[in-house]
Amino acid sequence: MLFKIKNILQDFKAFQSEEKFDLIVSNPPYFEESDSEKDKLARQTVELNFLQLISKSSELLSENGILSVIIPSEAGSDFVRIAHENQLFLIRQVNIKGIENSKVKRLILEFSFN
Repeated sequence: MLFKIKNILQDFKAFQSEEKFDLIVSNPPYFEESDSEKDKLARQTVELNFLQLISKSSELLSENGILSVIIPSEAGSDFVRIAHENQLFLIRQVNIKGIENSKVKRLILEFSFN
């Protein structure tokens, strides 16, 4: 099996491509806006919110492509709803706990058009 991996440093919202992608992986910003300048780009949804990530991914994915994200568990239902509204459907969910017998802390979610 041959894989071609491409790493492009560019604002995802402005990215344009004729090529469709089989896999898009993201650890998106997920905190709402706050006064923390340190975390503004990396962790807050100011520059890239879930709707922008999902709608742009749906434009760039191939017919059988997969969008894979890791997000906080409390954001899961909103993310799934927004994805569904953009014709992306949940095909796999992995629950991540910090320690055994604790509550779920993060979710790995995978979506496709099928």
